[in-house]
Amino acid sequence: MRALTAPPVITGWGVVSPLGIGAAAFTEAVLSGAGCAGCAVDISAMFDEPLPRDVACVLPGFDVREHLGRKGTSAYDRVTALTVVACGLALRDAGLHAPGPATEETGLALGTNLGSARSTWEFGRETYLRSRPHLVSPQLFPNAAINCAAGQAAIRYGLRGVNATLAAGPPAALTALRYARNALRGGHATAMIAGAAEEYSPQNAWLARHWHGGREARLLGEAAALFALEPAAEGATGRGRAELLAVELAGGEPAPEAVSATVEGCARRALALARVAPEEVDLAVTCGGPAECPRTRAEEEVLDRLLAQARCRRFRVADTAGDCLAASAGVQLATVLARFGSPERSPDRSVALVTSLGWDGAAGAAVLRRCPDDRSDHRL
Repeated sequence: MRALTAPPVITGWGVVSPLGIGAAAFTEAVLSGAGCAGCAVDISAMFDEPLPRDVACVLPGFDVREHLGRKGTSAYDRVTALTVVACGLALRDAGLHAPGPATEETGLALGTNLGSARSTWEFGRETYLRSRPHLVSPQLFPNAAINCAAGQAAIRYGLRGVNATLAAGPPAALTALRYARNALRGGHATAMIAGAAEEYSPQNAWLARHWHGGREARLLGEAAALFALEPAAEGATGRGRAELLAVELAGGEPAPEAVSATVEGCARRALALARVAPEEVDLAVTCGGPAECPRTRAEEEVLDRLLAQARCRRFRVADTAGDCLAASAGVQLATVLARFGSPERSPDRSVALVTSLGWDGAAGAAVLRRCPDDRSDHRL
C-alpha cells in the first residue's frame, strides 16, 4: 500500500435511522421533506425503566435477525446491531464484497459517545446484584466494551485493516472520517469504513438530559451511518459519491461565546484547506436543536456570518431524525449525500459544509464536493 495525498472519495454509504434503513429509504425521506413528526413514536411500552420523555425518533420494530439472520447475532446489543447492519450496507453500496479479498485490507473507524450506555449500565448493575462480582455473566462484558460494535462488524465482514473506536460525542462521525482519511493517506488501508452509531435507551436518554439540562426539550433519536472511503484513483471511476475535501476538529470551552469562536475557526480552516470560498458553499447541514439552546444559536449565528454571501440551502437534521447524539454528524453527512442526488441540485454548484458541536465545546467541520460523474440515484 502506498501513501496518498489526493482527497479520498466516498464510494458507498449505509444508514440505519428512523427515516429508514438503507440509502434509498433515507434519501427518499430527506427529499420528501419528512420531519420528526413522521418518525417520532411513543416509546413508553418499549422499556421497563422510567424515561425522561415518552416520545423519541427510534426504530421500534428493528430486528437484526431480519437483516443478518440468527447466526452470530444473538449476543448483539442494539448499538452493535445498528452498526453491523449499516456497515454491510455501506460495503455493498461501494461494491466491496465481504468477506473476501476486497475487504482484507479494509479498515473501520467508528465514532461513538461511550459505546452502549445500556450494556455498560447493565454490566455494572450485575456486580451489585450478584453475591460476588465474579458471578456476573461473562456474556455481558463484551457489549460493555467501547469497541464492541466496531469489533463485531470487522469480524462479520472480514475487515482485517486498522480498527478504531473514537469517543467524541456529536462530532464523532467527523472524527472517524478524519481518522479514516489519515489511514488512507498513510497507506495503512486500501479502503476504510467510517462513521458513527448511537442507540436509544433509557440510560442514554437520562445521560442526554443531564448533559443538556432539563430545560431543553430535545427529541432524541438513534442511528448508524457509515461511509466507504477509498483513494481517489480507485473511487473516482464511476463509483464516487463525494470527495472529502477537508475535515477539521478543534477543542474549546462550552460557554456559548467560546463555542461560537471554536466552530467558526474550525469551519474557516476546513474551507481554506479545501480551497473553497464561503460563497461557493451551496449546502450547509447542522445538527440543530431547540431554538432556546445557546449552542444551537451560536452555530446558527456563525453560519449567518460565514455564509452571508452564499446562495446556500441550510438543513438541520434534528428537525427530521431527532437529535441522534454521537451519530448526529453521521446523519448530517448522509443528508449531504441524499441532497447531492436531489433533482433541484445545480450541476455546477455541489459543495457542502457540515458543522458539529460537542457538549464540551469541541467542534468539527467537513467540506464535501459531489463527484461530477456520480451515476448513483438512491431515490430509485
